[in-house]
Amino acid sequence: MKIQLSPYNANWPHSFELEKQKLECLLAPWVEGGIEHVGSTAVKGMWAKPIIDIMVGVKSLAHSKPAIEVLSANGYCYYPYKEHVMHWLCAPSPDFRTHHVHLVPFQSALWHERLKFRDVLRHDAEVAKQYIQLKQALAHENAHDREAYTQNKWPFIRQVLCAKPEGATMSDIIYTQAQADLPLDLLLEADPSETEIASYISGSHHFVAKQNNEIIAACIVKPLSSQKCEICNISVRPSKQKKGVGTQLLSYVLTQLSALKYQRVELGTGTFGYQLTYYQRMGFRVECVEVDYFVQHYNEPLYEQGIQHKDRLKLYLSL
Repeated sequence: MKIQLSPYNANWPHSFELEKQKLECLLAPWVEGGIEHVGSTAVKGMWAKPIIDIMVGVKSLAHSKPAIEVLSANGYCYYPYKEHVMHWLCAPSPDFRTHHVHLVPFQSALWHERLKFRDVLRHDAEVAKQYIQLKQALAHENAHDREAYTQNKWPFIRQVLCAKPEGATMSDIIYTQAQADLPLDLLLEADPSETEIASYISGSHHFVAKQNNEIIAACIVKPLSSQKCEICNISVRPSKQKKGVGTQLLSYVLTQLSALKYQRVELGTGTFGYQLTYYQRMGFRVECVEVDYFVQHYNEPLYEQGIQHKDRLKLYLSL
């Protein structure tokens, strides 16, 4: 299929709104965080392939899998493109596309990257001009190679995403695998036992969220087998809590674990409180209750909202 760019069409926003209304009905059980118009057709004045890109926020890839069948029954075609970070569908057919739908975990790294790049293009005329010139050149050079066209845009996109405005915001947080030791004081925010932390930190996967080169959140994942792993610790600096950092980090971690070919993620948490709700919103389900776990494994009693944690719930998520 030849790559053909079109000048901006003032009808593109209207086309998005019409499809959004349809998707809000079809995807109501899975939408979390809204439905966004992304890609070049979402930027006034931008040249683009005349295809409306729609990003739908979902709780997790695992939780939103049933949505694929619903969309497939309503005119969309599913293809496993970048399936470790999103569910991708097109309409009306792979050979003739008018719409792309991307089911992306809300607050994931990809979610924020898509919105940030779109918003920069909307508000920075010089960057938008440079992007148009790049796209036109690549469309000429790779007229019949869609993959090369897409890949060769990435260095420019990455440069824009990495540019830091004055005063870092939450969208400037970088999610990555840790390249150095994790700060113990941060890990103690989630697990008050240094002994317990020492028992799982070695030989595990370490993921972090960094802002201004400072680690503000961390996650430790211990392999249990080639297909199964356990989240042992996910902690956020107190000043960054209740701001979506933990949710973004967990979404990033689950994406990375899927890419590493894990099929099942396990974790343990209390039988009540914010953390349980948080994990269930991410798609985790209860497998069993470990009676008196916190009493037997911790020297000091653990309290939340004035209630002592005694039993532990074992949760799991299938990737």
